[in-house]
Amino acid sequence: MSLTRDTVEEIRQYIRENCSTLFGKKFWECRSISLIQFSTKSDKYEQKFFVISKFRVFILHGKTPLHLKIDKKFNLLSLRAIQVIAASKELNLSWEDRSGRSIVKASIKCTEMEPIELAKSLLSALKHYFPDIGPSLSNFIAIVPSQLLSDFQTFPISTPKLLCNNFRRSYVAICDYYDQRYKDEVVWDIEHIYFTHDLHEIRLEDFVHLPVKDQITILACAQFSEYFTGITIEGTKLVSEHIEILFNIIRRSHSLKTLRLINCSLPKDFITHISAAISANIHIPLEYLDFSSNNLDDRKGFQQLATVLPKLTHLKSIYFTNCGLSEKCVTAISSGLISGFTMENSGKKLELRALGLAGNSLKDDVSELVNFISLCTSLRILDLSGTSILIDRLWNNLKLGGLQLEVLKLSGCSTGKKSKEHAAVVKELFGSMVNLKEVDFSNTQIGPDLLQAFLTGLANNNLIKDVNVNLNGVCDKTCAPILEKFLGDCPIATLFLRDSSFENEILPVLSALRKMKSLTMLDIGGNNFYTLKSNKKYASIYSHVLDELVKMMNESNLQELNLSDARIGETMHIILNAMGISKLSLLDISNNEMGNTGARLLSKALQLNHCLQKLYIDRNQITAEGFAELSNALKLNRTLQSMPTPMIDVAEAFGKPDRSRVLTAVSEIERYLERNRSEKCRNEELRQKVIHQLNNRSEKYEINSSDYKRIIFFEVIKVISDFGAESPIRVSTDDIIDTVVTKLHQISKINDDKTLAKLKEILAEHGVEICEQIEAQNPGQEDYLKKNIKQLVENHLTEISWATVFMKADRLLTLNNALKLRGSFSNGAIDHSVHVGYSKLNHRPASMIHDSSDTPSRATSIDELNNGSATPLVHLAKSRPRPAHRLRNIKDENGNTSSGLDSTPPSSSHTPITTTMNNSTTSHMSQSSSSGDSNGSPLIAKRAALLPPPASPQLYASVPDELISSTTTTPPPIPRRTPNMPPKLPPKPETSPAKSPLNKHKSSLTSASTSESSELIDRF
Repeated sequence: MSLTRDTVEEIRQYIRENCSTLFGKKFWECRSISLIQFSTKSDKYEQKFFVISKFRVFILHGKTPLHLKIDKKFNLLSLRAIQVIAASKELNLSWEDRSGRSIVKASIKCTEMEPIELAKSLLSALKHYFPDIGPSLSNFIAIVPSQLLSDFQTFPISTPKLLCNNFRRSYVAICDYYDQRYKDEVVWDIEHIYFTHDLHEIRLEDFVHLPVKDQITILACAQFSEYFTGITIEGTKLVSEHIEILFNIIRRSHSLKTLRLINCSLPKDFITHISAAISANIHIPLEYLDFSSNNLDDRKGFQQLATVLPKLTHLKSIYFTNCGLSEKCVTAISSGLISGFTMENSGKKLELRALGLAGNSLKDDVSELVNFISLCTSLRILDLSGTSILIDRLWNNLKLGGLQLEVLKLSGCSTGKKSKEHAAVVKELFGSMVNLKEVDFSNTQIGPDLLQAFLTGLANNNLIKDVNVNLNGVCDKTCAPILEKFLGDCPIATLFLRDSSFENEILPVLSALRKMKSLTMLDIGGNNFYTLKSNKKYASIYSHVLDELVKMMNESNLQELNLSDARIGETMHIILNAMGISKLSLLDISNNEMGNTGARLLSKALQLNHCLQKLYIDRNQITAEGFAELSNALKLNRTLQSMPTPMIDVAEAFGKPDRSRVLTAVSEIERYLERNRSEKCRNEELRQKVIHQLNNRSEKYEINSSDYKRIIFFEVIKVISDFGAESPIRVSTDDIIDTVVTKLHQISKINDDKTLAKLKEILAEHGVEICEQIEAQNPGQEDYLKKNIKQLVENHLTEISWATVFMKADRLLTLNNALKLRGSFSNGAIDHSVHVGYSKLNHRPASMIHDSSDTPSRATSIDELNNGSATPLVHLAKSRPRPAHRLRNIKDENGNTSSGLDSTPPSSSHTPITTTMNNSTTSHMSQSSSSGDSNGSPLIAKRAALLPPPASPQLYASVPDELISSTTTTPPPIPRRTPNMPPKLPPKPETSPAKSPLNKHKSSLTSASTSESSELIDRF
C-alpha cells in the first residue's frame, strides 16, 4: 500500500528534524530525502525512503514517523557501481557490505526525480568529503554512463575548503568507513604540523603510538587526496592490514609520487602483489620507489614487475638496497628497464636517474644490468656498493652511458686479475665525466694501476670540481707513491682515507695532502697510525707523521679534519697543542684515548683557538675532571658553537662518585655553546682573534733577533688587550639609522600594497572578496627595525675597527723603525745575562706531562722538523744524573779523582758553570738568538725531550752566585764507610768575571738606563 502525499511529507519532515535520533549523533543533517521503490531482487519493489546524511546512505521503511526503521545503510566509499538505465528509469547500485564481506546489489526507481539526478546527488556528496577524488573514481567505482564522470568536475566544491585539501572531512568519512573513532590529535597534527611545514608525505612513524586500525585510517586518506604525494615507512613492522591499504592506495591514487618502505618486514610475495596493483592503475605518477632492507628475493614477482616498470614513465629512482636479490631478480629488473628505453611507439620513454642495488650479491650473470648502464644516459646516481660485482665489466659501459653520472658508488666490489688492463679506459672515463660529485671505492682493492688511472683522469678533467672521493680501506704502501705524485692536481674537496695500510709510507702521503689546494675535508682516522704507534722501530717515523699532521692543520686549506678511532693516545698532545692556531672549523678526535690529560691540553687550545666551530670528542675516557677543564675553556672561548655531548664518556662518568660534578660541567658546556651561538656583540671574540693572530705572526716581526722589538711587541699586545677589554668605542649612528628606517618604510609600503593586491586577486579566485579597507600596522615594528639595524651596524663597525687594528699593528710591527720606545733606549738590541727568547713555535709547546714517556714528543720547532740530525730520545735511566755516592771515583778533565761533594768550590769557577746551566735548561724552552755561538752552531745538541744532558757533573754541582759569595764555612761532613777524599778544583776559565757579558753590559750602560731596562725586562 502506497503512502499518501501528506504522510510522505510528514515522514520527510520528521527525518529532517530527527536525524541524530534516527542515525546517530554525528549525522545531524540530511543532504537529500527521496521516496523510492527499492528492490534487492528482480521484480519485487518496496516503497522506502532514500536518505543521504553526511557521508552515509540510509534506506528506511515505515508507514508512520514512529514506525521508521533502517533497512540498509552504507558509507559512500563502499559504492562499487552506479549504473543509470535510462530506458527503464532505474538506478542500479552495488556497494560493499563490510560486515558480511559481500557485495550488495539493489535496483531503485524514483518518481520524484530522474535516476541520473539521484546518481548525481550521491557523487556530489562524495565530492563534498573528497574534493580530489575525481580522477580516482573510475579506479574503484564502475560508473555508467561515463557522462557522470565528466559532470563530476562541475559539481560544487564544499565550502569552506579546509586545510590540507579538506583533510578533516575526508578523515571523518574514512573513520566511519573503517568503523573507527575519530581522533582529534590526528587532525591537529596534520593541520598544524604538516600544513605549517608544507609536508606532503605521510610518515607513519609520526603515528605509531596509535593502534594499527587508526594507522590504517590515516594511510587511507592518501587514496583520494592530492595533498599527500608520498608515504614513508621506515623501521616499522607492517602487518597484513598495512599491506592491504598500501595496495589500495596504489590502485586508486592519482597523486602518489613517492613510496618508501624501508626495513618494514615486507612479505616475500610483496613484489607480485604490488606489480598487480600498479597494473590496475598504470597512470599513477610514481617517481621514487625504495624497498630497501626487506627480503624480497622473488623471481616470479620481479618478472611480473619487469612488465610494469616500462609503463611508469614518471619513474626516476629505484632502490632495492639490501633486499637479498639474486642475479636473476636483478636481470629481470634490468630487462624491464631496458624495454622502457627500447619500446617502439611508447610515447614518453623512461628516464631513470637513480638506481640502487647495494648489498645484493651480483657475482655472476650481470650482463643485462651492464647493458642497461650503457643505454641509460639519463642516469645520475649508480649505487652498486657491497654487491661484489666485477667492476672491470663496468668501465666500457660507463664510458658509453655514464658520462653524466653525479654519484658512483662501487664500494665493496671486486676486481679481476687483469684489472690493470682497463687503466686506459678508467683514465678516459673519469677524464670525460661532466657532472661528477662523488666517487666511492671504499673496501675495493682497485690496485695502484687503477688508482693512478683514476687520479690522472680526475686531474685532467677541467669540467668538474669539489669532488667527494672515498678511498677507505683501499690503499696500501704500494699506493703511497701514486697518491704522493697525483693527488696534488686532483679537484678533490672531500677525501676519505680511513683504515689504509700505508704503514711507514704514510709520511709522503700526508705531505701531498697538505699541498692540495682544493682539499677542504679530510678523514684519515681509523687504523692508519696504529701500526706505527705499536711498533717501536717506527717511533721516529711516527713522530714525523704527527708533525706532518700539525703542519697540515696550520698550513693547508683544510677546514674539516676527522681523526676518529685513530687511538693516537698520549701523543695526542702534539696535535692538541697545535690547535691553538689551527684554521680548522671542524675537528673529530673521537676514540683517541686522550683521557683527562688530553682534555686538559684541549682546554688550553680552545682558550686560544678562534676558528673551530664544531668539535667531537666522545669515547676518550674523559671523566669529571676533564669535563670541568673543558667547561672552563669554553667560558673563555667565543667561537665554538657545536660540541655534541660525549654520551659514552658521560655515561661512564656517571657511574663514579663525582656524578654531580659531571652534570654541572656538562650543563655549563651546553650553556657556553648556546652563548656562542646566540651572542650578538662580537667585541670580545674579535679582541681575542686579533691577539691570537699577532702572536701567531710573532716570527715575522723578528722579535727573536732583537730584544728591543720584543719589548715593543709585548707592549703592543698588552695595550691592545687592555684596550679591547673595555667597552667598544661607539660613534653616533642614530641619524643614518633613522634615514635607513625611513627609506625602508617607504619601500615597505610599496611592497605591502603589491602584496595585498596579489592577495586580493588570489582570494577573488577562491570566491572571497575584501569588502573593507583596513589599515593594519604593527606599532612596535619601527622600534624593532631600528634595534636590529643598530645591532647590525654596530657589529659591522666593531668588526671593521678590529680588522683595522690588526692591519695597522701588523704593518707597524713589520717595519723596522715604525715604533720606538721613549726614554734612554736606543733602537737596537739589548744584551741580557740570561737569554730567554720568545718561542718561535706558533702552537703550544709540548707539555711536561708527556716528556718522560717513551712516545714521540715535540722538542723542536716546526721549522726544524726537516732536520734529520735531531738527537733521538734517550732512556730516562741513562740521562738521569748519577747519585753523589757513585761519583767518588769519577775523574775530571785533569785526570784527578773527585768526590761527589765539593765543600767549598772556588769563586772563579762559578761563572762558566752558571752559564752552562742556563743554556742547557733554556735552549729547549725557547729559540732565542743567543742559543748559538758566533758561527750559528748550537751550544748543546738538540733533544726530543726536556731532559738534562746525560751524566753532567757541572749541572748538579753548580750553586747560585749569592750562595757562593756568602758561604765561608764548610757544611758538616756526611759519614761514609770509606774516607772521603777532597776533590781537586776544576781549571780556571779563560775569561775573568770582569770580562763576562754581564759585567761588560753593566759597565756600558748608564745608571738611568739600567734602572729603566730592569723595569721593562721585568714587565715581560
